[in-house]
Amino acid sequence: MTVVVLALDALDAGLVDHFDLDAVRLESGGEIETFANTQAVPYTPEVWATVATGLEPAEHGITGGGTSEWANPALDLASTVTGRLDESTRGTLGKLVRSRTGTRERIGETDRESMFDADDAVVHNWPGVDDGRPLQRAWDLMNAVADGMPGRDQGIDMPTDRLRELGYLD
Repeated sequence: MTVVVLALDALDAGLVDHFDLDAVRLESGGEIETFANTQAVPYTPEVWATVATGLEPAEHGITGGGTSEWANPALDLASTVTGRLDESTRGTLGKLVRSRTGTRERIGETDRESMFDADDAVVHNWPGVDDGRPLQRAWDLMNAVADGMPGRDQGIDMPTDRLRELGYLD
């Protein structure tokens, strides 16, 4: 038997209503309150790791300081220590470290058992469980658009002309 899970991040009921997306409306749904230490809304890696493992964030470890991992042990420790700071402060510190060191954090991955641990299971782009780079690229693009900067300045391989063509830049 094959089971395919296709998840749409940040597709809340308000967006479904606003864009008249009845085709993706669920038969049932409800609100989720955030349990993130750094966000006022549910934080993608934290929530997706919870869905995949069935565990609370404190149990699977993708929360607060566990949402980012660095290849450098000193930076990884600093990220853990700053885990309870607000997202804006953490983002500013992360940008500073990236610009000074040329290294990049990655989205943390739980080592707890998940629904993807079966021998024949395949998982792609499930933040908190598998490679979070595609999510980071999406966040980089959203930040570049919000900052009014060309995508290339944010490490994104999409020229400014294409961003304009897509309606992301004026």
